[in-house]
Amino acid sequence: MNLRSEQNSSDSLLEALVEKNTQTLTEMELKPYAPTVYAIPDTSWAAMLELLKDASTFQPTLYQKLKALATWEEVQELASQLGDQLEEGQAQGTKKVLSALTQNNRQALSQIREELEKEQASRESFQQQAGKLQEEFTSRLSKEFSAWQGKLEEFQQETERRWRSLRRRNTLGLLLSWALACGALWMLLR
Repeated sequence: MNLRSEQNSSDSLLEALVEKNTQTLTEMELKPYAPTVYAIPDTSWAAMLELLKDASTFQPTLYQKLKALATWEEVQELASQLGDQLEEGQAQGTKKVLSALTQNNRQALSQIREELEKEQASRESFQQQAGKLQEEFTSRLSKEFSAWQGKLEEFQQETERRWRSLRRRNTLGLLLSWALACGALWMLLR
């Protein structure tokens, strides 16, 4: 009886998890995306959403595959049943139950292994794509920075040239003014 209540609670937990993940994904798709700093390309965004969908469907699938494996209580119950059968002399039935249980667990484990390999491949693909996008962004940013730095240096040189020219003109103007003032003063004093 305890086994049935645990199984019902794990089923309801699994259903709640699937429903929550589905609702979260639906909310994410319905909310508009407003970039503030750097816009993610549509292809990358679509790939990222696809990976998130895969991840949210992978976890419930994994739980369902794990659910097929025998729990400790089920193994103990099967062992007690097997003990009863052995006592009754039904060794043939015991072998069938054990082989069926072993085969069921092997199938579930191979399916889990396949799902994990698919998930790993999906993650590696996402990491490669993210690395490529990061490299492109860094390269473009470096080029833009180099161009900006060149323009800034040109502006600085032009500003320094103009400043020197302005200082020369002012100095020359002051010298001429002093010369005229001294000449006028000399003429007046003479």
